[in-house]
This record gives sequence, C-alpha cells and structure tokens, in this order.
Amino acid sequence: MKARIAIAAAGVWLLLTAGGVSVAAAGDFFTQATPLSYGVTSTASNVGANTEIGEALTPGAQGVDTCVGPANAWTAQTQATLWWSIVGSGRPITVTTAGSNFDTVLGLSATTHTGVFSCLDNQAANSGETLSFNTTPGHVYFVQVGGCLNSTPQVCGPATGTEAVTATAPPPPNDAPGAAAVLKTASVAGDNLAAGEDAGENVSCGGTGFGRTVWYQWTPPGPGHVSITATGINSIVALYSGGALVACAGGRLDADVAAGTYYVQVGGVGAHAASSSGLFSLLTNFTASPDRDRDGALDAADCAPDNPAIHPGAVDRPHNRIDEDCSGRDAKWPRFNTTITLDGALLSSFARVRSITVSNVQAGTRVEVRCSGRGCPYARRARTHRNRAAAVVEVSDRRLRRARLRVPLVLQVRVTRPGFVGRVRTYSFSRNSRRPKRTTRCINPGSRKSIACSQAG
Repeated sequence: MKARIAIAAAGVWLLLTAGGVSVAAAGDFFTQATPLSYGVTSTASNVGANTEIGEALTPGAQGVDTCVGPANAWTAQTQATLWWSIVGSGRPITVTTAGSNFDTVLGLSATTHTGVFSCLDNQAANSGETLSFNTTPGHVYFVQVGGCLNSTPQVCGPATGTEAVTATAPPPPNDAPGAAAVLKTASVAGDNLAAGEDAGENVSCGGTGFGRTVWYQWTPPGPGHVSITATGINSIVALYSGGALVACAGGRLDADVAAGTYYVQVGGVGAHAASSSGLFSLLTNFTASPDRDRDGALDAADCAPDNPAIHPGAVDRPHNRIDEDCSGRDAKWPRFNTTITLDGALLSSFARVRSITVSNVQAGTRVEVRCSGRGCPYARRARTHRNRAAAVVEVSDRRLRRARLRVPLVLQVRVTRPGFVGRVRTYSFSRNSRRPKRTTRCINPGSRKSIACSQAG
C-alpha cells in the first residue's frame, strides 16, 4: 500500500505518495471546505479526491462510519469526498446534490470531519440527495459529498464525477422594502443570508454594485444628523426618503435628516451570487439639530423651534395673534411718515384755503378732505394715489380754493393706507383766533373711528 501524507503549502493542498506528488481536488480536506452561497449551485469534480483519517461515513471512521437508513432499511459508506461549508441564519437550510452525475452520498456535520449528524443515500445512481436541517445564527455547517463505496441492499453506481451542491433557505423576513423591519436608534443584529433583490431595486452605490439586500424603516426623533454603521460583512448602506436616494456609502453612512420616515437598505458588496453575506450589526447614532426647524435660529433662542415661520428676525404680521419674531408680543400696525400742510388765511368773516398738501404719499394711499361749515363746496372729497413713487399731493381742488368758507369752520384731512395706521388732521377755524386750531389723531386699519395716536397700532 502506498503511503499518503497531506500537507498544505502556500494555500495549496498536496498529496505526497511513494509514486510522486499530485494536487488534491478542491475541498478535498475538511479544513479547506468550499463556501456555499445560498441559492447558487456550486460544482466540483471529486476525481482524485480522498478521505481523511477518521472521516465519518468511511471505513475506519472514529465516529459514525456508516450512513444508516430509517429502520436499518439500507446502509452506505462513501469515498472520494469533498467538503463544503454554509453559514447558518437561524432559519432552516436545505442542501441537495441534485444535478450531480454520479451516485453520491450526502453527509452533514456541525463540528469536524469525524462528526456527522445527518446523512442520506438515495440508493439510486445519479438521483441526488436532499437534506434539511435547523440552524443556529452564525454557526458554520459542513456538507460532505462523496461517491458510493458500498451499500446494502443495492450495488453502488459510479463513485466519481461532477458534484453539484445547492443550499437554500428562507430569506430574512425583511428581504423586501414592504416588509422593512423597524430600526431603532441603537444597535440591532441582522443578516442578509439567502436574501435577494427586488425588481427595480437600486443595487449600485457610486459605481459599486451590491446585492442580497435587506430593509429597515427608521423614523428620526426630529431633524438632525444620522450615522449608520454596518459591521460583520463587506456592506453598502443606503438611506431613502419618499423613494428617493438620500445617501449611500460603504460600511458607514452619514447624512442630515429632517422629520419623517426613512428606509435603510443594507446589502453585500458584489453582484448577487458573489455578494458578501452573513450576520451583521447595524448601529444607528442620531444627533439632534440645534436648529430643528432649520429657520436659521438656534433652538435655544427660538420661541417656536419646530415652526420655521416663527423665529427671531421673522416678519411679524400685525394683529394676527402670532408672535412671529419672538419679541414676546404681537406686532402693531406699522405707520407711514406723512406730513399734512394747510396754507390758508382767516379774513374778517370767512376763511380762504390756498392749498392742502400731503407729502410722502405711497401707492394705494387714500386722501380724503372733509369740510364742515357754511360755504363748503362739498362735505367730503377723496381720491387714491395710484403712482408707485412717493409724491407730494395737492388735495385741495379749485372749488375749495375759491370758496368763501364761513366761520366757524372745520376742515379735516384723512390719510389712510391698507395695513398701516392712518392719520387724521383737523383744522378748526373760529372768530376768536386768526390761526386755526390743529389736532392730530390716528385710525387703525379697517376702522372709521379716529383715536389718540398713542393708542393706535
């Protein structure tokens, strides 16, 4: 018998025999098991493969040396074995050798090459075996596939050829955006094992492809900055709002967020079959914004930190019962700077008006002249200034200037403008004084009654 010694040199397994050196088949040794990707069939030839000392289901095994069917209905041993590995997700795994072109024997191990906990031989050449088993998250399980060495009651078929091994499992419950798991601002555990990609789902970040995605729904407590870090796999983290991509990055994502609902997508770098997958931790750190409503005023100085329409420096609309500028009170009606001038003379028994002018008249300003007494050509006359530019307006017409106004006489000029405190100037003529008595009062917008200017606004 030839002596066989297995050694590893530079990551390549060699078999030293008395007759020379030969390269072992891929996955020939338990410690070099070929990783399986969920849902992807992996193939390899077991031609030239060997069995290890004490390997289960082989003659001379240290533990289980024979695969035994239910009620001892059949038995089988294997040869020329290859090993595969798969990471458990906590969900059941199904492994099949369907598609292999020879008579395979399938074994499963959760520990070493000597410890098989489940096995199967279909007792039919080229039919393939299928086994399902429960898993622990993160635990690595090993799949042993070899050719039939001997079996009862039937004779084995071909013992070598191409092995086809496929492992499948249910995807994570948050595999699709519509089933997104609730993400809290803390560390959560997850996995993308057996996850897929939905039709139309974004699987590119800055030119880097990713796949096997899972989804989370996250609602920030308010505006601020979020940092989301995924560890455990080579990942891409992406953030979405209203279906639009906000930001994406490899491993760690940083973004400014507003109030509302966001979706977080976590995937493994690489196209679907080659995407990084496994168990991961997702850590979410949120820092509240010092200006929650983003109106330019820090919350400490903002009397309404969640309302961008209210902040120091905002325009305070008068008399709307809202303190928009955080001054502590509602704004008063503004006033406009208008000068009213009367040029007239009091003669022996009547008065004459040479002119009445109003300065700084803006567009929309209404000027009304009222006359009360004998000789008045009219009781009131008004007009609204239409020009945009401020102007000095002559408001006494020719009839008033030519009139012989008997005393006692009262002339009143009212200047009003929408949204502003108006001004009322009253001139009272009497026989006892050569100069008219002049009084000034104000009118609030929308009112007809004049009041003391100290009370207006």
